[in-house]
Amino acid sequence: MHDLLIRGGTVVTASGPRKLGIFVDDGRITSLSTDEIDSDKSEKVIDAEGMIVVPGGIEPHAHIGGPRQPERSGAEAVSKAALLGGTTTVLDFATQIPGYDLYHALEEAEERWSGNAYTDYAYHPILTNGADEDSISQIKQLTREGIASFKIFTTSIRPPSPQMQNNHTDFGRLGTIMEQVSDSGSILLVHSEDDEMVHYNYDRLKETDEWEWWNMHRVHTNQSEDVSFRRVSRLSELKKCPVYFVHVSAKEGVEEVSRCRAQGLPIYGETLHNYACFTFQDYRSK
Repeated sequence: MHDLLIRGGTVVTASGPRKLGIFVDDGRITSLSTDEIDSDKSEKVIDAEGMIVVPGGIEPHAHIGGPRQPERSGAEAVSKAALLGGTTTVLDFATQIPGYDLYHALEEAEERWSGNAYTDYAYHPILTNGADEDSISQIKQLTREGIASFKIFTTSIRPPSPQMQNNHTDFGRLGTIMEQVSDSGSILLVHSEDDEMVHYNYDRLKETDEWEWWNMHRVHTNQSEDVSFRRVSRLSELKKCPVYFVHVSAKEGVEEVSRCRAQGLPIYGETLHNYACFTFQDYRSK
């Protein structure tokens, strides 16, 4: 006797859509069947006739709160919203803060999620400019314990502030981090922009009193993404480190990811709907 049977639906598999019955036990899919299925074999039956059945989605990039983002919605609200959209796994970030190591960051993240989640969840630890040799050396052990990914920023993103001043990882430290990630078999997420270009652009807008948020594209420019992606991808090639570029926003970034993948390098990228659908003019008009 199975716990659950989902029958009659068109199931999307790795090899394509098929009419299948799905048996579930202890919360896991145990078998798929193309045969006529006897509903008496399961304690619960869901009739999916006329419906498309897909695996639960994975949200690989969510910021739900933390020591520098206390205003965020939190695990309960975020995981409920995820389920409404068919997402069953959410990956949040565990941000290192000055004076503490990566284990402390993970403990803080677990406090946010434990007992508050309606989905499965996991974390990407973020190494900041406070990552000393001891913290960096924890990458291998954390990977052995089940952490599969880590994140760094090549820029502090915004002008110096208590919230953002510790983001930036310099390229010297980045090389060491990449070596550890490569040796551990994990992957490195990179927020990749040229820090000097970003802050120079901020200063120029401040001088001309053009500080409005719809001028963000003049700070976080295509050229900044282009230059930084090329530096990071070259360093990752030298260090044999898989890289996942987060929120790719410029065509130059897409082109660099495509170039690397055409060469067989383990370089990946993600984007967001707002980059794909809108420009600064849309935000300014609304």
